[in-house]
Amino acid sequence: MKIVNSLVVTAILSTHVGAQHCKELDSEIAYVCPVVRYCDWNHYNTELQTQFASVGYDLSSWNSFDSADANGNELEDKLWSDLELLEQDTMGDLGYDEEQFNKCINHYTGFAWSALDSSSQATYSFLGYNETTWNTVNGTEMEYMGWDDYDEDAQMKLSNVGYNKESWDGDSLPWADSATYPGEMSCDAMANTDYACEAPGFETTQEVSMGFDGMDKKDLAKTTDEKLFDAGLEKMLKEKSGADDASVTGKRDGDSTRKKSLIVDILLETKFTCDGKCDASDKEDALAIASEATTKLKAALVDGSLLKGLQEAVSLDILANVTASFISAEDPVAEEVNAVAETTLDAIINFLLGILDFILGILSFIFIPV
Repeated sequence: MKIVNSLVVTAILSTHVGAQHCKELDSEIAYVCPVVRYCDWNHYNTELQTQFASVGYDLSSWNSFDSADANGNELEDKLWSDLELLEQDTMGDLGYDEEQFNKCINHYTGFAWSALDSSSQATYSFLGYNETTWNTVNGTEMEYMGWDDYDEDAQMKLSNVGYNKESWDGDSLPWADSATYPGEMSCDAMANTDYACEAPGFETTQEVSMGFDGMDKKDLAKTTDEKLFDAGLEKMLKEKSGADDASVTGKRDGDSTRKKSLIVDILLETKFTCDGKCDASDKEDALAIASEATTKLKAALVDGSLLKGLQEAVSLDILANVTASFISAEDPVAEEVNAVAETTLDAIINFLLGILDFILGILSFIFIPV
């Protein structure tokens, strides 16, 4: 289950980074789309603007929501799966996952008609599209209507594909304090969804180690190579284990008796929400889910799918000649958390660490000879 208030992360963060052009947020509202995207470019300091620029944004393309703007960022026309690995990594730092990016940024327009879910097909059918015209028609008469020309039911359909009044009408940032944000929903409206506001739960962590024979730390001496390797491995770890997050916490050369060996230490994190107050059985369930993630990871190493996915995702010649194996896993630990306070704090720290890592990478590339 997703915890919506973990998505409030970027919302709360953004109100602390700048002092203008970003509306005050409501703790009773769930912000499904990371609202860091909806604060004016000048709301952010130089370090964050550099982070946005790394994926193609500048003042014009960030503030513009006009779909006809020739200066828009091409990134927003792509699906998550079409992004470069480092683009996914950067957008992840801004609070997006695949589901949120495809909805809130791309509005599912990159999918084939048959790949749209029933809700998205209903929205675009309402706008005049069908399977035949989806990839051939640039716009329909209904699509050129303003937000206020639609009734409440139609506006809800547009909300389901990540729009609000301002983004649909193409209003540039900053938006007024009275504006809602795309994906904004009251907590009461989310009772029957996979999202929850202020839901109690557990965050489980598990330390895992895996080995790569055929490479060692010297093969990742370049900062850019190490960043690519880490980002690719973290992506595959999440995909193959089903964990909510995975991070590379350390790397060390293996036993000296082995020719070339690299051991990578990993932290898997899985979140679990409870209905009402958490009890001992909820904790057991959370730990069971964490253990299942490790079991899936082991299976992906045994059948080779994790390594194959890593080799396809990361362009590093050294990976062509390595083998990967599971080494060890600590027992998972479950900590009871409040979805708002704890998850937000963790994400803010991770976000800021990501920015620092990005800056250090640039400095290393400029000043350290390779």
